Amino acid sequence: MPFIKKILILVASVICLASYAQKPIYGFAYTTSLKDSVIYLSAVQAIPEAQVGKHDFLNFRADYGKQFSNYIQQSYGLPYVTTVVYFDKSRSKLEKRYLRARRVAKYEQRKKIVEVNYSDFKFGPIK
Repeated sequence: MPFIKKILILVASVICLASYAQKPIYGFAYTTSLKDSVIYLSAVQAIPEAQVGKHDFLNFRADYGKQFSNYIQQSYGLPYVTTVVYFDKSRSKLEKRYLRARRVAKYEQRKKIVEVNYSDFKFGPIK
């Protein structure tokens, strides 16, 4: 009898842990420089080990933005850039936001767009 209880408790705890499994958070970065008329967009991608806080705000959002800013500064030689990180739990919603940001930059702001491929830049985990 005690053996069966232990098995049931173990199974119940595994089921509870499985229900709390972290769902992926997707994101992309949008970077511009005031000295340049170019917008840099990263690909929509899963952000590793990303967590959303209790108010649905991405934890360490500035650090993810700094990763992309550093990449742009090193790759394109722009010393001062401003970066925004967009995120969502739904990839399809984020892809719509990506297309909207791209359309606004291209047609309304009349800026040149450079899309950074996934193979060139990937968000890394925050340490």
